[in-house]
Amino acid sequence: MNRFVAAVCAVACATTIAPAGQLFLSLADNIGNEINGNGPFTDNDMVNTADAVPLFSLNGGDLDAFHILDNGNYLLSSLFNGDAGGNIFDDGDLVEYNPFTNTIVGNYLGIGNSAFATTGEDITAATTDEQGNLYFSTLSDATLNHAGGALSFTDGDVVKVDAATGVASIFIAEADLWDDGDSDVYGLHWMGDGTMLVTSNSDELVNGTLFLDGDIFQYDLATGAASLFFSESNFTSSNTHDVDAIYYRIPAPSSALALAGLALAGARRRR
Repeated sequence: MNRFVAAVCAVACATTIAPAGQLFLSLADNIGNEINGNGPFTDNDMVNTADAVPLFSLNGGDLDAFHILDNGNYLLSSLFNGDAGGNIFDDGDLVEYNPFTNTIVGNYLGIGNSAFATTGEDITAATTDEQGNLYFSTLSDATLNHAGGALSFTDGDVVKVDAATGVASIFIAEADLWDDGDSDVYGLHWMGDGTMLVTSNSDELVNGTLFLDGDIFQYDLATGAASLFFSESNFTSSNTHDVDAIYYRIPAPSSALALAGLALAGARRRR
């Protein structure tokens, strides 16, 4: 279970406390970005799906991945060189950013431009589990140099980096995740119950169920079953939107029952 303390320095965005059980997302575009009439917001914003209020905003770039660690620091990646409170980082970096001190601690588990065999890689999704192990995906096929050697993977694979050893492995293969074996992962969140939240850059079938590129689905790691968690229909604009980053603050067990009956369902631009 991730402990969450939300405070963001003024140069990044206003201090915001996120309620448990809330879903946050970023989009790939800036055209008509509203959720159920709330907004607008930009592709640099990580907004609450309940009211489209930003939890965090990059000063510049295009927010590609976002996660909150147990220590309250943020994991950030950007499609272009990112600016977090005046701190510039490379588009191939997955940085750990301290919002309390407005500083970049470094690349999380060493994942960044220098770790890839070629420069110019973009990290499209990132999340961690209770042990701090990292799960991420990239915009294009890539080779990662890690403690265990070199790992080559595709843009639809989910890669795991072990926090204790630094060894990377393919956690979910593209061929297993998508029915047609070919799609990009654009957002991930580890749920801690044997499932992950996932979103894609295109409409895709997952275990026989169709999800749009603006949907977020909950994927069962053991069975491969998938169910809708957030629907593209919640976006006000008739424009299609690609969900670019996702984060869900998991509620404490005592509040989980109260939230159990609530579903974020209604019921695309990318590079």
